[in-house]
Amino acid sequence: MSENNNSFNIYPNPVTGKLHVKIQKINADMVIYDCIGNSIQRFRLIENETIIDVSNLARGIYYIKVNNSEAQKIVK
Repeated sequence: MSENNNSFNIYPNPVTGKLHVKIQKINADMVIYDCIGNSIQRFRLIENETIIDVSNLARGIYYIKVNNSEAQKIVK
């Protein structure tokens, strides 16, 4: 898979409550990892824009991996 920075848009960064995920192609998988690589939450993105409540996560550094059949993006 190649990385295409235009395929996904994840904002705001840093996030304090709601995380917005915009994707060009639906049916993507998204995983939130903590700073040591443990999977915290998994999502199936079935719409072009998804809003995820992450207010329950402790303050810290998380990595988000979005994967579809055409591209992959990891955001810190």
